[in-house]
Amino acid sequence: MRRVPPQTQAVTADTPALKTLPASERGTLLVVSRPAGAQVVMDDRSIGRTPMTIPEVTVGEHSIRLELPGFKSWATTADVKAGSATRVAASLEQ
Repeated sequence: MRRVPPQTQAVTADTPALKTLPASERGTLLVVSRPAGAQVVMDDRSIGRTPMTIPEVTVGEHSIRLELPGFKSWATTADVKAGSATRVAASLEQ
């Protein structure tokens, strides 16, 4: 199993929301927020808290929403490319 620094949460390929795909059909998504600890909702599925690395993401556009009590929700669309990492960074407003 891959070691992840304690401040970073990783979603693995055996996570039910994800499946193993050929390298030509997947990429990685890195999601960070300021402040950290925001709930990450990808394609209408809650998948964890920031900061996190999400491997095995299907190539293409994915909706990303970050939610943290006391802060405004933040949303964007991430375009995941095959074999590369796409970074999503947000500064949440109170």
